[in-house]
Amino acid sequence: MSQAMRHPLTDLRRGATLRIDDGQPHVIDVFEGLVWVTRDGDPRDVILEAGDSFRFDGPGLTLVQAFDDARVLLTDLVETSRSMSAFALHRRARAQRDAALAALIARGFAAAESAVHRLVERLTHRPLRPSNAPV
Repeated sequence: MSQAMRHPLTDLRRGATLRIDDGQPHVIDVFEGLVWVTRDGDPRDVILEAGDSFRFDGPGLTLVQAFDDARVLLTDLVETSRSMSAFALHRRARAQRDAALAALIARGFAAAESAVHRLVERLTHRPLRPSNAPV
């Protein structure tokens, strides 16, 4: 079963493991931290750090384990992507990562704006006491 999410940015705490077992092609991009990728039946183990990407496909369980707290982007690739060049796949994964990051930043700004509005409402509906006023 794939753990790729609708919001593909995934935070992994140190020691946490992400399981991918759907046989579909994926690209994993690492934003922060250090992760280890191992695949059932593949003698290679891959270590990825911030800025690295790894493409994998085919049957078998894939495990992504965080050596440090990490933030990763797991992208499901459509079946037609098999005919794309490695450069095109990488460019597509980067574009999706950039879009996910932009959405995360926008949500952060929206949350900050909402907090400022609530604070202003609190301050304007309550009389402020001078700092030297008796309690």
